[in-house]
Amino acid sequence: MKKSLFFIILLLIMPIVSAKSCNDCYVNSNGVEFTKSQYNAYIEIGFSQEDLDNMSQETYDSHGIIDKIDKKTEEKYFRETEVLVGKKYTIIEEISKYDYENEVPINEQMIISNTGISPFAAGTGDSKVHETTYKKLTGSVIKTSTTEPNKRMVISSLEWKKIPSTFSYDIYASRVSNGVIVLNSQAGSMKQEHYKFNEDCGFNGTTSSTTSYPSSLNTWNTQKSGLGYSGVGFTGKLDTRTAVCTYDYGVVTAPITGLSSTLSYSATTTNNSSKLTAYISYQHAQKSVNFNDVYKAYTFNSNGLGGVVYFSNSNLSSAYDGMAGLTISY
Repeated sequence: MKKSLFFIILLLIMPIVSAKSCNDCYVNSNGVEFTKSQYNAYIEIGFSQEDLDNMSQETYDSHGIIDKIDKKTEEKYFRETEVLVGKKYTIIEEISKYDYENEVPINEQMIISNTGISPFAAGTGDSKVHETTYKKLTGSVIKTSTTEPNKRMVISSLEWKKIPSTFSYDIYASRVSNGVIVLNSQAGSMKQEHYKFNEDCGFNGTTSSTTSYPSSLNTWNTQKSGLGYSGVGFTGKLDTRTAVCTYDYGVVTAPITGLSSTLSYSATTTNNSSKLTAYISYQHAQKSVNFNDVYKAYTFNSNGLGGVVYFSNSNLSSAYDGMAGLTISY
């Protein structure tokens, strides 16, 4: 009896140790555990803290251990001008980094030649004839393993320098050649930044909200190839929600200050000596579109928008801006 009582007391006073203890790690909102070195590796590759906090266990497992970072990066800059009078029309141009950073406006003659409307034409009154936004598309193909030379990770981001006038369902997609995308490794996100208020309804810095698109959501369109995918893409709506503040004289709405999106996945090359080629495209809806009409209505091929997104329906194709994409081989 005394021996049994001693054993029970010993169990009560023994420290309880978790089977999954970690003194130097990060556990995200989905319970995914990152060692410090793996967390830092993801950040170095280009993942944001929000991306890592929302990463699913399935996506994390599909990437495997990152023990090297050897990457090739490409980026392009674009000016997108929406003509707002007459027959509405979007003009999108690839521009230099200088023009992007300094927000150099479109040449007036280009608007005239495309639409027949002068930005300063008589009769337009005070109405705005056109609105210009600027975008940067960046992509990287990364070698992440010293022991598996055919492993790659692809990560891309799209950043708006100015906020577009149309908020509908955009498409972020990619296809590969000389390899396949690992099943269920894809993930995406859309982030919005806006001003936040102090107690007097004055602006006091900015805040952000991120919508994540894990591989399990039905927003994804995929195209199978062998044991993986040849293409993946998600459809997401640009977020118009923002903060409001009520005071004695009415209501103030916080302006949106930034929009950005990300797309990532793991891939394997055909053999250890092959280069993976990733084709990346972001397509902005020029007008309101229905999610169910577009999210699986396209296939992945070189004749598509941005070299990726192919609609057989011309009405759907014309709903998007046709921005050029990236091609990266590594």
